[in-house]
Formats: sequence, structure tokens, C-alpha cells
Amino acid sequence: MATTQIPQKWDGEADVIVVGGGNSGLPAAMVALDRGAKVMVLEVSGGMASSLAMIAGGTPFAGTDFQRALGIQDSADAMYEEAVATSGGDPELWRAICDNQLATYEWLKSIGAKPALVLLAPGHKVMRSMRFEGHGIGLCQIVQKAAKAKKLDIRYKHRAERLIFDAANNRVIGVRAKHANEVLNFKARKGVVLTTGGFIRNTELIREFGPEYATLVLFSAAHPYG
Repeated sequence: MATTQIPQKWDGEADVIVVGGGNSGLPAAMVALDRGAKVMVLEVSGGMASSLAMIAGGTPFAGTDFQRALGIQDSADAMYEEAVATSGGDPELWRAICDNQLATYEWLKSIGAKPALVLLAPGHKVMRSMRFEGHGIGLCQIVQKAAKAKKLDIRYKHRAERLIFDAANNRVIGVRAKHANEVLNFKARKGVVLTTGGFIRNTELIREFGPEYATLVLFSAAHPYG
């Protein structure tokens, strides 16, 4: 996302601005809100346009209570070793994912998600692919319900177009967005979080972090807004 200069006036501000109101953005926003931050979410669609609703298998979680109840021994380290060996990619990113996935599982349960089934997914040595009641659509509904209960400030039909950069202090301080025919500038006092559906459409990032996939035809029907 390109940057722009500091505007003369702001159309709104928050401690944290989250760009993207999907299955990454809303949880990030709710966690920041729970920690005392004033949060604003900018979402280009008119609702939760999340790829989570399209999930066909399950989401891998290692070391869960659900697994233990079934006698399945698993850990973040085991998940990490299998992920790097099978999928390649950046080991540091996989380490971060594996070290934090169990906390994500517990957070989902805390807002009402109920584990229903654990499967053996391709490339895994143990059953860790978790399906929740209602599956992807059900999880989206639970996340939306939790966001509504927390009265999260979500600005729908706001397309974030540029980051606002303070060159003197070398930091991002806001987001420029378009709503209808109006260009708006929102100030972020503490930070901006980008959760806009990954980088499946960004060939430069794919070449950097997953070069083995760079020659594939990449398509995502989950994000029609580009």
C-alpha cells in the first residue's frame, strides 16, 4: 500500500486502525479493544467478506484439549517441524504461527466457538485439523456477534487506499480511505494493522516468502475487491 503525506485535517482517529474486517482483522481489533485501545476497523465491503466462510477442511491447532481428550499427543514444535518440511516457506513465520496457534484456539473458544471434530489433513502426521460447530460460516457468525457485543467501531464500505506516513518521525500515523465519493483521512495514534486477505495477489511478496509458488496461477474468489 502506497504512502501519502500528512493531511491538514483528520476525519477521525483511534489508537489502532485495522484495515480489513475479516477473520484476521476483527479478532485483532477485539484483542486491542480488550487491552484498552480505541480501535477503528476499515472494511471495503458491506459486511464480513472473509475467506473463512469458504473453508473446506479444517484449521490446524496443536496441543489442544480436544486432542488430549481423544488421546492425541501433539505440540507446537511437532506442528512446526511438519509445516517446514512439507510446505517450505519462511521458518521464522512458521515459528511465529506455531507458537501462537494454541492461544488463537483458546480465544475462539472464549467467544463461543465449539470444537466439533478433528481430522487428519494431508501432510500432517497427527490429527490436528480442527472443525468447529457451524464450520467456516459458523465461525464468521461467532466472530461478528462478538464484535457487535463489544461495540467495535467498524466502518463498512471504506476502501483503504494509502498509508499516511510521518517522514520526520519515520512512522505510519494513519490511513487514507475512500467512502462513496469522499476521501477521508483517519489518524492512528499508536499503529495500523493490515489484515487485507494475505498477499495471494502480490507476486512480489510471493516471490520473497514462497518462491516455489510464484509460477502457479494464483486466484482467490474470496477477495473480489482486489
